[in-house]
Parts: sequence; C-alpha cells; structure tokens
Amino acid sequence: IEGEEKYSYDDSDDDRAEACMICQKRARKTIFWFMVCCTLFLVNIILNDTLLTLALIFLMFGAPELLLLAVLPFLIALYKFCRWLLCIEKELNRFRSKPVPPWETLIRTLIPIIFPLGHFCIFREQLLLQREALEKNNLEFQDIPKWGLFAILIFGFLMQVCLYFYLGGTIAAKIVTFVVSIVLLVSYIKVIRTITANTSALLSPPET
Repeated sequence: IEGEEKYSYDDSDDDRAEACMICQKRARKTIFWFMVCCTLFLVNIILNDTLLTLALIFLMFGAPELLLLAVLPFLIALYKFCRWLLCIEKELNRFRSKPVPPWETLIRTLIPIIFPLGHFCIFREQLLLQREALEKNNLEFQDIPKWGLFAILIFGFLMQVCLYFYLGGTIAAKIVTFVVSIVLLVSYIKVIRTITANTSALLSPPET
C-alpha cells in the first residue's frame, strides 16, 4: 500500500495542469537561450574571435557594462536552465519516496569542471524515476537514445578541453570546438524536451 501511495496524485487537476504548463514554458525558454548562446559562440568562431575581441576592447576602455552585455545571453541561459531544473525537480518530488530539495540538485549541476558528470547523473536519475512512475500509472514513457546522455557526459568534458586549446587560435581547434558545441547543444535540447514531456505526462490528469 505504501508503494502505491508514492505515485498517488495529491493535488487538484488544476494545480497539476498549471505546473505542467510552467515546466513546458521554462523548457522552451531554456532551449531558446541555449540556441542563442550557441549561435553567438559559433559566429564568434567563424568571425575569428571578433566578438571576444570587442568584449576585451570594451573592458580595456573602462566599460565593464558593455562587457556584461557581451556575456548577458550566457547569464540568461544559465538562469533559464536553473529555473527549468528547479521546476522539474519540484514536480518529480511528487513521485519520490524521499523528496529531494531542488536547490540541492541545482547546486550539484553548477560545480565547476565536473558539471557534465553532475548533469549526466541528475538527468539519468530523472529519467529512471519518470519511467518507474509512468509505468506504474500505465502511461507512455518517452526515452532518449543512450548516446544522448553519454554525449552530455563525454562532450561536456571534451568541450572544456576544446576551449583550452581554442584559446590557442589554431584552425583545427576551432573546427573541433565547432563540432563539439553542436553535438552538445543537440544533446541538451533532446534531454530537456524528453524530461519535460515525461513530466507533463505525469502531471496530466488521469483519463476518466
């Protein structure tokens, strides 16, 4: 009986529908800003660091607010991602036997250098929890190809290596960085969409 209660719907249909809509909106905004950041980064590579050079010029001439504008899209993307993750974690707590504080999960995703490993573990745990809860309620589960999660793990670390060599300015390093950034972006978008879709299915009122 206790196991059954873990997946019971305690809130009203309206509350679940609103939570579902909020998570979907935050997912769309996160994906949009991820794409903006990736586009700016790729344009910067194609233009041979023109955007980076302008940002450094702004800083040298004592205009840090202009430098802030140069990194603003990346700050917004990080903010949107954090809000999406908090929303997903909050709603998944409905289906956990022991709720996890959303802020604890968020902090783990922001640890420098090893964040790809943190993202991999968190996304994997979310998908496993969703699969269990959806199957328990006889609902359809959306999965992602195994390479999707491992791409975030592998290409996340590889991206950090690429950025290190990218600073050297070699053409080969920039080409590799270009390819890695595309794969990483596609992987994140796929994972975010899949987890959001599964969460929406869990929050949808049961059919009568």
